[in-house]
Amino acid sequence: MALTGASTNFTATGNFSVNTDDLVVEKSTGDIGVGTTDPSSRLDVQDTGTAKANADLFEITNDVNALDMDATETSILFNQYYYDAVTPAVADAGRITVGTETDWTSTATTQDAYLSFQTALDGTLTERLRITSAGVFDIGTNTFSDGNFTGNWSFNSGNLSGIANLTASGTIEFSGLGTGTDNTVVILNSSNQLTTDEIDSRVWGTSLVDYSSSTANYIPLFSDADTITNSVLSQSSGNIISGGDIQLSDTYTLEVGGLTGVAYNALANSGEAPEEAAISSDNDLYV
Repeated sequence: MALTGASTNFTATGNFSVNTDDLVVEKSTGDIGVGTTDPSSRLDVQDTGTAKANADLFEITNDVNALDMDATETSILFNQYYYDAVTPAVADAGRITVGTETDWTSTATTQDAYLSFQTALDGTLTERLRITSAGVFDIGTNTFSDGNFTGNWSFNSGNLSGIANLTASGTIEFSGLGTGTDNTVVILNSSNQLTTDEIDSRVWGTSLVDYSSSTANYIPLFSDADTITNSVLSQSSGNIISGGDIQLSDTYTLEVGGLTGVAYNALANSGEAPEEAAISSDNDLYV
């Protein structure tokens, strides 16, 4: 049966179908089925595909073409009615868009596209996520691709694991590294965790130990908590030289070496007032 003419109407009093299940319109619900005689939603499309293979059940085609056609987009728009006691009306809620990144020609290398997701904010649809033809996830000013994150990211919860390398050209801020104070460094503890450990504040400043008054070959002496100077002892050709008196308490013994082949001799303070020392002919040192 053929229907022609602008004024021709076709009416079915029961369910309407074409070739049993090619197209079915349920009378009681108004649901439309394609490939099924029992549609369960407003539009129910079914087909028998092939396991482990893709089955295209729905196509949307934009047949416009031009010499300059980058950013040519085809979308599915989602609307929602808002409440108004007198005149409720429809407003945009979201959109899924596919757009061209380049000027498409018959050359396959020009046929690059992106997929965009938009949501409504304050009554205006705004792009929240774009997946480029290169597989880059573009989220506002941030992107990530193949595990590489670009931009400013904030992970509020959960765990980030399996990261082989973590690099940054700016500042990385950590929280929850453990209690610490100023002048701390980040260390790896025995549990393989990052934590903080305090070090001497002078490491960060200019108030380090002053050794400007010290001289090579002199045994150093701390003249105060922050200053090293020369002691009266120095070393020359393997010998220790004193630039001042050496005094022994009554509890110590000084071992004195003589010439080569001569036995070591001993010097002991008798406990009396200090006396001058003298070496006798037998190389003994006496006080």
